[in-house]
Amino acid sequence: GPFVIPSDPVLITVLPVGNLVGWVGNTGNWSTAANWTNQVPGITNDAAINNGGTAQVGSGTASARSLVVGDPQTGSVAQTGGTLQLYNRMSLGLEAGSQGNYTLSDGALIADDFIVGSDGLGMANQTGVPVDCRVTDTAKRIA
Repeated sequence: GPFVIPSDPVLITVLPVGNLVGWVGNTGNWSTAANWTNQVPGITNDAAINNGGTAQVGSGTASARSLVVGDPQTGSVAQTGGTLQLYNRMSLGLEAGSQGNYTLSDGALIADDFIVGSDGLGMANQTGVPVDCRVTDTAKRIA
């Protein structure tokens, strides 16, 4: 049928999609810009670690809008201190054949959602410190 324009104005809100920042380092500090494709991620960036490398969080606050680890390949995050704050979700190993690893030995993880594995392999290892995850759907998720 024909396209109809309503007589009353309509307000449409478009939410921005986070700018993707990819890990290009081997094993290195999250806060080092050279370890990322174009900048250290912040709250408006979706971050991905899928090149077989390991991002290390040891102090201060590391942040991103969301974090995908090991999807569609492999990747790791090793946290020994500080805070990893994600304003959306963290996912480990979502796709078949992928593997995402996360180790928390000190510090804090704050995420609205934490998905460990789906069709791929997700591994989360936490020792001695709390994880603050507000999860609403517990299927294949941990908190």
